Amino acid sequence: MGYDSTIKLGDPASTLTAQEVKTVLDWAQDEGMKTGIVTTARVTHATPAALYAKTAHRDWECDKLLPKDTPDAVHDITAQLVGSPRGQKINVILGGGRGSFTPSRKVRSSSFSSIKFDYETENWDCSRDDNKDLVKKWKKLHKKGSFVKTKSQLQNVDVNKTDHILGLFNWSHMPYDDEIHPQDDVPSLVNMTSAALDFLIEKSKDKGFFLMVEGGRIDHANHYALATRALTETLAMDRAVEEILAKVDLEETLVIVTADHSHTLSIGGYPGRTANITGTVVGDSGWVMKADDGQPFSILGYANGPGFKKLQVRDNSNSTNWKAISRAGDLQNGETAGAAFVYPGAVPTDKETHGGDDVGIWAAGPWSHLFHGVHEQTFIGHVMSFASCIGPHRDHVTCGGRRRGK
Repeated sequence: MGYDSTIKLGDPASTLTAQEVKTVLDWAQDEGMKTGIVTTARVTHATPAALYAKTAHRDWECDKLLPKDTPDAVHDITAQLVGSPRGQKINVILGGGRGSFTPSRKVRSSSFSSIKFDYETENWDCSRDDNKDLVKKWKKLHKKGSFVKTKSQLQNVDVNKTDHILGLFNWSHMPYDDEIHPQDDVPSLVNMTSAALDFLIEKSKDKGFFLMVEGGRIDHANHYALATRALTETLAMDRAVEEILAKVDLEETLVIVTADHSHTLSIGGYPGRTANITGTVVGDSGWVMKADDGQPFSILGYANGPGFKKLQVRDNSNSTNWKAISRAGDLQNGETAGAAFVYPGAVPTDKETHGGDDVGIWAAGPWSHLFHGVHEQTFIGHVMSFASCIGPHRDHVTCGGRRRGK
């Protein structure tokens, strides 16, 4: 990420010769705008990292994951977030991922040392082998910065005495929204979004701001065929969008909502209008649609994923075809799926894959009418540049009287 097509995937040396490309974050910072990142994933994960990092592999979030032959001039993603000029200029950074900021010696001397690490879970093995404390470094670089670890600390930041905020609220990704309870001192996506937006509005003055908000765990839930949880995460993202629309002035702020890809999740059967989307296919009259095995089936399902592995072969079955299969663990009539329910999949894979569908673009504010029909993804960046008079379209003839701070 962050390079042109001459970059070679997984080859750190190729970063020394490949051409870097600028992002909307660069464009905004070049114009003196305040900038921010909010995510329910790690702040060094793919989407936020694409704004500020230059790397030959998205997984290189800490030095531990760099190849052994990596040149000294090549740095991991977290080191770039803390040490690069563009990373240092980001005014507010909120999300998960404390692990890649933490020296390995601190992990070895704590309770984490007895835990078997798993890259995909809370116990993400990406502490720093260089033993640099990057939170401490960030604090040193930002004399008027506030580092926060809890919801209450975030909400109590003194904006008048603070120029930068770094909030790392979990070792790896943030908890799923359904896992956060009212008594927990953990911010939700809407909490983080609200705090970041208030801070940027206060600090930006007449220059304006750029804020990227990611509901990153929608993707994670789908990968594990947790469709109910993915929908819950989508509702959390929807609440964050509502918060944004309530706070900004749409006469001067462009708000865009989109996605980077789809999943293989689909809706099947002929459910009635009042059917629970997390349940089985039933009609409004009470009619139950059944599969050829005589059993009901869920409205939602995936083209591949771990759900296939729930299938079992019937005991004492004389059949050698599909009739020998028992859809064990599937929903029965009247049941709905909870957050941890694994939905059916048509092909056995440890994790469900992305899909090839076009994704939507929803927008409100100045020049939002430019989004219509089907667009290449790069078109979004051009609209942001044109609407904000930053980046490649900053000198467009229409920008003369509408560039911020002019």
